[in-house]
Amino acid sequence: MRFTERRPGLIVIMLIRQLWQVEFVRYVLAGGINTAITYAAYLLILPFIHRQVAYLLTYILGIVLSYALNTRLVFRQPLRWRSAVQFPAVSLLQYIVSALFLELFVALGMSAGLAGLVSILPTIPITFVISRWIIKPHQTRGASLDTDPIKVL
Repeated sequence: MRFTERRPGLIVIMLIRQLWQVEFVRYVLAGGINTAITYAAYLLILPFIHRQVAYLLTYILGIVLSYALNTRLVFRQPLRWRSAVQFPAVSLLQYIVSALFLELFVALGMSAGLAGLVSILPTIPITFVISRWIIKPHQTRGASLDTDPIKVL
């Protein structure tokens, strides 16, 4: 009997450690944290102001939080003024696309609260690539094990 067969919890721990090495997995996790915080803030202020104003204010909060999480947690880079100044461009693109989806989903009958959450989903792959390019500009050429979850598994 192999050691891992006697300790099934060890397999789970090993799998989590292996997945944690993949940037995209960390990106999705950081995005989940950022989304939870900004969505909670959105819902908190939504009863008091128009949905687009609430969305804009919480989106600005999300930009700051996203830069910090992506730089330190996801791409494991130091905070830099250059990337901090460039990073809002990613968020501006994401804001425009997700704001359009917000209005589309509301027009289709979805509640403004749920639409504020769902509207960011189509932007995830695009913002990953652009964020990586801004935060790790010298390391974005070619695929690597760190960015390809298929190669890890």
